[in-house]
Amino acid sequence: MDKKTAIVIGAAMTFGFLADVVQYSMGKSKGGPFRLYFPTGHGLRTILAVVIVEAIAIDFAMNKLDKALATKEENDLKELAKTEAEKLKLNPELKGNPAIVWIPKII
Repeated sequence: MDKKTAIVIGAAMTFGFLADVVQYSMGKSKGGPFRLYFPTGHGLRTILAVVIVEAIAIDFAMNKLDKALATKEENDLKELAKTEAEKLKLNPELKGNPAIVWIPKII
């Protein structure tokens, strides 16, 4: 899991949980004065399940949106970085000192 995914899921779960607790409290107040109720038991499990599904859906949608808005060059660069990372995983001795190639500039 990369940092972006962790941040998106964490933020979505936090805000989603707070919103669902407020909604749960409004339902428990039944038209009376608003009071904050913290769900327990089955209510808590239901809210947590809904929040987790919402957070994963938001992350999925954000990843799709990022891919759709990225330029061809950005996509090519991401793909190149991914293949190079896989090569390094398969062949760790490549991590050593990089070869420096000097290309003379001909005027």
